[in-house]
Amino acid sequence: MPVLVFAVCEIEISAQEYEPVISRQETVKDTFFNHYIVEDNYRWLENTDSAEVKDWVEKQNKITTKFLSKAIIRYNTYNSIPKYGFTSYNFPYKAGKYYFYWSSSDIYYKSFVHGNPVVLVGVHSPFNKDKINIENFSVSKNIKYLAYQFSRNGTDRTELKIVSIKSGTHEKDHLINLRFAEDIAWKGDGFFYSRYPETELYDITPRKEIYFHKIGTTQDEDQLIFKRDYPGNRCSFLTTSDERFLIVYDAKKDMDKMNIYFIDYQSDNPVLKPIITNIDVQTMIIDSYNTKFIAITHYKSKNGSVVEIDPSDPYKWRVIIPEYADAELLNVFTKKNCIIVHYKIGQNQYIVLYNYQGELLSKIKLPPTASVGGFSAAYDEEEIIYSYTTYTLPHIVYSLNSKTFENKLFDETSVTFDYTNIIYEEVDFFGKDSIPVPMILVYEKNLKKNGENPAILETYGGYGLIEQASFNPGIVYFVKHGGVYAFANVRGSGEKGEDWGKQGKGLNKQTTIDDFIAAAEYLVNEGYTSSNKLAATGASHGGLVVAAAAVQRPDLFKAVVPIVAATDMIRFEKFTVGAQNADEFGTIKDSLSFANLYSYSPYHKIKDDVNYPSMLIMTSEFDDRVPPFHSYKFAARLQSRPAQKNPVLLRIEKKGGHSDAKNDEYMYGFIMKELLETK
Repeated sequence: MPVLVFAVCEIEISAQEYEPVISRQETVKDTFFNHYIVEDNYRWLENTDSAEVKDWVEKQNKITTKFLSKAIIRYNTYNSIPKYGFTSYNFPYKAGKYYFYWSSSDIYYKSFVHGNPVVLVGVHSPFNKDKINIENFSVSKNIKYLAYQFSRNGTDRTELKIVSIKSGTHEKDHLINLRFAEDIAWKGDGFFYSRYPETELYDITPRKEIYFHKIGTTQDEDQLIFKRDYPGNRCSFLTTSDERFLIVYDAKKDMDKMNIYFIDYQSDNPVLKPIITNIDVQTMIIDSYNTKFIAITHYKSKNGSVVEIDPSDPYKWRVIIPEYADAELLNVFTKKNCIIVHYKIGQNQYIVLYNYQGELLSKIKLPPTASVGGFSAAYDEEEIIYSYTTYTLPHIVYSLNSKTFENKLFDETSVTFDYTNIIYEEVDFFGKDSIPVPMILVYEKNLKKNGENPAILETYGGYGLIEQASFNPGIVYFVKHGGVYAFANVRGSGEKGEDWGKQGKGLNKQTTIDDFIAAAEYLVNEGYTSSNKLAATGASHGGLVVAAAAVQRPDLFKAVVPIVAATDMIRFEKFTVGAQNADEFGTIKDSLSFANLYSYSPYHKIKDDVNYPSMLIMTSEFDDRVPPFHSYKFAARLQSRPAQKNPVLLRIEKKGGHSDAKNDEYMYGFIMKELLETK
C-alpha cells in the first residue's frame, strides 16, 4: 500500500505571531451557603447575543486563524490528514430487501449491494441560510416509510420529516421541537417519538415528553403517551420487534433508581403499566420473544447477563445467558432465531450467538481494540450487517448469517496508507491510590522509548461509558510522523464495569482527573515521551478532565486542547442539559457537592502567577449541550493574566454545535508546532 510522504514547508514564524485578547473584567460575586464567595470577572461573556461578545468572538477567531494557518502550512496537516482519510467502504443499514446509506447531506438506498443508488433525501442547497445536517433516520417495519431527523447549524434541536420509500416523495408531516437525534419507535404507519417544550437556545432543557404520531396527521394531533415533571428524570422507549409492546424507561438519575413501564397493544385495555419499579441496578428490556421480555441486567451480575421476564409475573426471571466473570457484556441484539451478544475481554472483543434456551451457537473473535457497530437487519431476516473499526482502520463491513453462521466480508475497504506497521499496546499504569488503570498506546513499529517522541494523551472518562474507538485520520497522521497516541480508560468510564464508572462519579470526580494525571506521568516515566513533548486533549466530558488536569499540573503538559469542555462547574447546571447531569457531577444546591465542584472547576482554579501550557480551546457558536461561554470565560481568564506567556488560543466554529467544534487540521497543526518547535 502506498505511504504518504511528509513534507515540511519551510517558512518563518515570527516570535510575535501571537497577541492575546486582553478581556475587560466586570466582577460579579456569588455567595453560597453563607460561606463561599465566588468571584466571576467574565460573566458578561455569557451574553452571547450582545454586540460586544460577538466582536470579542471575531477578534479571538482572527488571532487564532492567523496563528494556526502558519502551523498547518508548516506541518502540512491541511493536505496530509484528508489524504489519510481517503477511504472506501460501504456501511449500509439493512431493512427488508433494501440497503440504506446515509451521510450528513443525503440518504439513498440500493436494492442489492452493487446496485444503482436511489436518492431519497438530499438536504444541502445553496438556498439554505442554515447549515442542515441529517442526524439520524429510521425505516418503518413495513418498509413503507423512512423518517429522518435533521438539525440546523449544529444544535441539539432537531426536526423530523417523512419520505415514502416507494415513490421517493415527502409526506406532509413535519415535526419540530425534537432533540439529540433520539431514536423513534415504529408501530404500523406511525411512531413514538420524544418532544420537548420550546425554549431559548441556552435555557435549561425541559423534560422530554413521549408522543405518538400517525403519518398524514399534524403534530397538534399527536397523542401524549408519557411525561414526568420530576426534575431528575430521564425517559426513553422502544417498541418490540413484533410491535406488540411499547417499553418506557423512567430513570430518576439523581437517585440512581429506574422504573420500567409497558403497554400491550394486543390487550383488551392497552394502558401503561409498571413492570419494574425503583430498581437500582442497570436493567434494560430490549425486545420480546413468545410474549416474554428479553432484558439485559446487572442484577446479581457485575458484568451483565441476559434474562427473560414474564410481564404477567414480573418477579420471576429466567436467566438465558449467565454472567461470565472475565467478559463484560457490551450489547445484545435479538433475531427471530437467535440472540447476538457483544462481549469485551480486556481489549479483545467477541460476537457470540446463542439460541433462546441459552445454548452457544457460534463465536467470532475480533481484532484487539476494535469498535463494533451496526447489526442492522429486520428481526426475521437471516443476514446481519455489522462492522468493526479501530483508530487507524476505517469500517470493515461483514455480513453474518444467523442461521448458517457464515461470516463473510460484505464489501471491500481500502486506505491510502500502510497500516501494517502500526502497533497497538495495552498497558496498565497505577492511579494515585495504586489502582491499576488500563491505557491503549498506538505508535509505529520500532519506536524508541528515549523520551523524545511527541505524544498525545486523550480520555473521556464519564457517565460509565466505554470508549469505542473510531477511525481517525488525524491519529494516523500523528503516528506516521513519529508520534505516540494514548487513550487512558480512567475511572468514571465503563471500562471495567459499572463500579469503575462510579469511582469517577459525583464526589469522586477528582479521581478521574488524578487518573489522567497518572497516565501522563506514566508516559513520561516509561520514556515514551517527556513533559516537553506531551499534549493532552479530550472532548465534552473529556474536555473537562483535560482542562482540570492542565490547571492542576501545568508542569506535565506542553500543549492542551480542550474541546467543548465544561469549565465553569458552578454555573454548569444553570443552562441547557446541565441540570440533568447532577447524577454525574453533583449540584451547587448541596453544600458538600458544591465544595467538590468548586475544588476542581477549571475556570475557578486558574492562578494569577502561573504560565500554563499552550492551549487551543475549541468550541462552537451554537453548542446547546455545553454552551460556548464555558470556553469563552476559560480563555479570557487565562489570556488576561500577565504571567501567561504561552499562547492561549480560542477557536469558535461558526454555525456549529457540540459535535462540530473539533478540526483535526488545526488541532494537529497546533500540537505539532508546540511539541516540535523549541522555544
